[in-house]
Amino acid sequence: MPSHSLVSDFRCVVLSTVAMILACGCAEFESSANLPQPSPEVSGQAERLAVGEDGSITHENVDFLEALNAPGKTVIVDFWATWCGPCRMLAPELEKVAKESGGQVVVLKVNVDEEAELAAQFGISGIPDMRIFRDQQPVSRILGFRPAAEIRKNLPQ
Repeated sequence: MPSHSLVSDFRCVVLSTVAMILACGCAEFESSANLPQPSPEVSGQAERLAVGEDGSITHENVDFLEALNAPGKTVIVDFWATWCGPCRMLAPELEKVAKESGGQVVVLKVNVDEEAELAAQFGISGIPDMRIFRDQQPVSRILGFRPAAEIRKNLPQ
């Protein structure tokens, strides 16, 4: 009989693999027609990727609704979790998008484990799930991992 630790490790590998296949396999783009609007009643925290003059990236804790209000800029909200493999693969791609945008794209990261109420408001049922906003209005949604070039193609001009 296999040890409990081995069975537990096997379960983790299987569940992680299934989650990665589901998240990566269902990557798709959706227009704003069916996307929920942010509600002013729900509050939460996010990390904003801040690009320094030297191109370095820092993570700043910010109020979600305040950060979403970025007039004239596109805001990408990345719903993610630390245990999600595709989410970890997506992080450097979002950093590339932020760096290459010349300050025109704001990237917010919302940890669904820490901000469950915020994730529920947006109907997040799988991650990674990126929501694209322009002037606080939802524009599109990207499910699953996508490279930076593909993310940029789906941003409003």
